Amino acid sequence: DPARLCEVQLHLSKRGALSFRPEHVATVLSLCSNSVSTLLVTGGAVNKKVLEAMSKVAWPKLRTCMLECTPNMGHGALLSALRGAPNLTSFSIGQLTRPLIDGLSSQLREARGGGAPLLTRLSQFDTYADKINVQTVLFLHDRFPELTDLHTNLDLRGPDPVLSTHSLNCTNLRRLCIYRMISFSADHLSSEALAELAQLLLRNCTRLEALALVHGIKYTSRSGTIPDFPRL
Repeated sequence: DPARLCEVQLHLSKRGALSFRPEHVATVLSLCSNSVSTLLVTGGAVNKKVLEAMSKVAWPKLRTCMLECTPNMGHGALLSALRGAPNLTSFSIGQLTRPLIDGLSSQLREARGGGAPLLTRLSQFDTYADKINVQTVLFLHDRFPELTDLHTNLDLRGPDPVLSTHSLNCTNLRRLCIYRMISFSADHLSSEALAELAQLLLRNCTRLEALALVHGIKYTSRSGTIPDFPRL
């Protein structure tokens, strides 16, 4: 019985004639919209038409959503696809951006009549994407006060970027993973900048249980040299 489905995973591949099409997505979701709590839509064929099909469905019980797509499809299309899920608690996407974060926060808050969004987990699973600046991360508690899990990258360039004086204040945060703190192939942070950044991220997150901070990746020519990594 589709009306009793709790978890739906749709993989839309560009290969083969048997892949789901946008109209298939709309049909499947409409059959289980009142029961599904976990939705994963993945594959290289996830496009704007798929997002438009998702936007036509409302799922009041949806808590966990993973979308394998990028903001290149348009923030409006991404947000429209999530408009039918006012009680979302976990959201994963290939690449996070400031407009997407701001729009999702406003949309969830509006859906709850001005109440705080219920989102507790925010994740970016493309480890090469670096569209989030440090200020966006440090002010996440204003957008998602219930946040407990954060997985993302930072868009920093060493050695001494301008940082914020405002510390991350996610008092419920339990797990923090930053895959890369500097942009791809950017200069390393200085030891002083890294220490300051670590303080900004960790000072007020007193309930943190799991932490992963990856400095970054640096490529040089064969004749080039890699500068010393910073030290905490």
